[in-house]
Amino acid sequence: HLGSRFAPGGYAWVFPKGHGRANVGIGMNPLKSGGRTAVEYLDRFLTHRCPSGSRRRLVVGGCEVARGLKHLVTDGFVAVGEAAHQNNPFSGGGIINALEAADMAADAISEALKNGSASVRALRPYEKKWNSSVGKSNEAFYHAAQVFFSLSDGEMDRLASTVVKTRGIVTDQGLDPRKLFWAFIRTNPGLLWRYMRSFTKTNKHRPSGNSEITAVEDV
Repeated sequence: HLGSRFAPGGYAWVFPKGHGRANVGIGMNPLKSGGRTAVEYLDRFLTHRCPSGSRRRLVVGGCEVARGLKHLVTDGFVAVGEAAHQNNPFSGGGIINALEAADMAADAISEALKNGSASVRALRPYEKKWNSSVGKSNEAFYHAAQVFFSLSDGEMDRLASTVVKTRGIVTDQGLDPRKLFWAFIRTNPGLLWRYMRSFTKTNKHRPSGNSEITAVEDV
């Protein structure tokens, strides 16, 4: 579920768990919330989607959906996962990204220690490998998010309709950012200009932003 009514700057979900229970939650950007908390938006969504449900458990947390860090290593130190802004900036998901980054970092650390050095130069292969793979995709997702979450609810509906009808956007590895991007452009060619403007506005600095996440088990 997308849109400013339930989850400004994010999305809401219902994951059935069987036996009349479900995980119901929202992820939203507090910078777009109009002063309301995630729990307030969640209660609104529950009233709409599960009016007869009763809350069994409430979990609230936060995650980073910022642009990736310019550098991930320094002498004797590597940043991995949320500390390295490695969450997908579009969806907020980060578990798979963190595991892949940890694997890359472990290889670099092992090789560095084998050679008797933990200098920034010795650890930099991790940074290069990340930036040429998942980090590159995350950069595209970041700019796509800047455009997508500035759209009206009506524009989001039209884009979502195009996405679900376009083959190959959703894969076993998640969303394909390139196919997602071109689906957006086919729906509204003017989005290309807005996407390019996002690059222009952020090429001199790397702004950060947070998504506040709330999840509820309902019955």
